[in-house]
Amino acid sequence: VVTFLSSVVMSSCGAYFAHRLWLTDGAMLYPSFTGEGHDVDVLLARSVSLFFFVYCALDMLLALLFYHEEVGVGYAHHSLYMVLLAYLWSTDQSIIFAICAVEEIPTLFLSIYELRGDTRPRLTT
Repeated sequence: VVTFLSSVVMSSCGAYFAHRLWLTDGAMLYPSFTGEGHDVDVLLARSVSLFFFVYCALDMLLALLFYHEEVGVGYAHHSLYMVLLAYLWSTDQSIIFAICAVEEIPTLFLSIYELRGDTRPRLTT
């Protein structure tokens, strides 16, 4: 459930930022960009990054408590994300992560299948 909720938020925000990137012809990535809505984009990008940081920490805690044997490389994966996010915050580049959040769309589909009781999407009927 936590992964599903996180992937809904991240996929939605990622789609928004990918659209904004397209609308600005990529200019929103430049530090000197001050176009319409940029201040809101920066605030939203930092918020999305913080949300994902907290999700990673919470997911690792829940994994440790409830499904430690199923995690595999999850701890290292989430820890690397947390380090990356800390770096992007410290360099005021959270917007890069927010744009890449669109890559959570496959996780959204996988989490829907998990909630339905399937372990992976079925490509045939």
